[in-house]
Amino acid sequence: MSASASRLCLKTVENDVITARKFLVAVALAVAAVSASTGRAAKLKVGVVQTVIENRLEENRAKIERFIDEAKEHGCRLVVFPENALYWADISTDKATKADIDRAVERIRNHADRADLCVVFGTSHKPSDGAKWRNKGFVFGSDGKTLISCWKTKDVPESFNVDQVACNVVICSDRTFLEYSDLPCLVQGSQVIIDISGGHGGDDGRPDLRWIRYRPWATRTSAYVIVSNPVHDDDTDFMGNCPWGGGSAIVRPDGSIQASRTHEKDVMFVEEIADLAANRGMYLHFHISYKSDASADDAILRMQRNLLMLRYAKYAAAVNAADPSDLPNPSSAAGGMSLIVSRQGGHEQAAPAGIEYYLPYQTSLVKGAGTAETMICATRRTTRSNDLDLDRHHRNRDRRSRPQQGWYDWITLGAGLTTEQIEP
Repeated sequence: MSASASRLCLKTVENDVITARKFLVAVALAVAAVSASTGRAAKLKVGVVQTVIENRLEENRAKIERFIDEAKEHGCRLVVFPENALYWADISTDKATKADIDRAVERIRNHADRADLCVVFGTSHKPSDGAKWRNKGFVFGSDGKTLISCWKTKDVPESFNVDQVACNVVICSDRTFLEYSDLPCLVQGSQVIIDISGGHGGDDGRPDLRWIRYRPWATRTSAYVIVSNPVHDDDTDFMGNCPWGGGSAIVRPDGSIQASRTHEKDVMFVEEIADLAANRGMYLHFHISYKSDASADDAILRMQRNLLMLRYAKYAAAVNAADPSDLPNPSSAAGGMSLIVSRQGGHEQAAPAGIEYYLPYQTSLVKGAGTAETMICATRRTTRSNDLDLDRHHRNRDRRSRPQQGWYDWITLGAGLTTEQIEP
């Protein structure tokens, strides 16, 4: 397709019969995650902490230890803190050293041991004194042992167990990559995915599409998804929001929200969760369906899933049959809400012209329909090919070139599982 202005027109109609393609890879992911979950604990009490990150190491350390004690009082077996909850180098005023961070991490490890619960948190850290600050995640077991110590978007995912419940942790933008977000459930049988985020996590998609990253993620993997995200109330983000961040939540495997917060500061919510028994870059993508919704919230979740499903396309459309209830002889129920989407903008970029609902971290809604019969049209400027820069925007580099061992084997195993070539 040459560079031009492409016009998409979609008509949503009532129909009794529709032929739909089933996406077998997505189904395989969900089935594998469920089948790997037998013989585990019946429930797990979790504390999710949403903090304001202070600009001094010792203040953050004391806050983490205080919440660990509070989680113990509530009978939690797992407590989760945001990315950089211990130390955020970008805003710090105390000029902490690598040795200072190491000492604070050791104190939290000892506190986890004394409290007899698993602690997940993130911090700015350095591999050596002269190195640049990077983001790192830690998981300490209830016995104080280090279960996970991982650098953001670098180390191969590893699962860990809390009372025999398999969990995985990702750090913020790690969730962009299937090797972090989905393969832990498929390959390692993880039942809980924990995202320790640092900014635009839980609040992305507000006000109407909150948790757009997490609800479809949970339904796709049949796992619980937990996000812990800090609140930023002293500045304005690039979209003009203040406060921003927050949106910490526990999402059930069916995509429903079990518990959440918006922009409350320095809070923890405690919940008991029950046990549970790949797209490549494309240019234009179309998805047709005949779907109805049991509730308004189900309709929102369907919209979120469509937006996430189409995220790697340059332009796309999801077409669903309209509500036929006002016809003399109505066909089966359907919910409409067709979409035309476009992948434009991005991190710290203003909303492009002609966007109805801007979502900088995935495809944005260009034009949407309601439930009634209608036709929606949109004109977007196209290029000769899909210009998604995987290396820059998604860090989907050739894993053979990574110095850490295991990346290529990890991706190869995941690809084999989705094509039924390798047994897990």
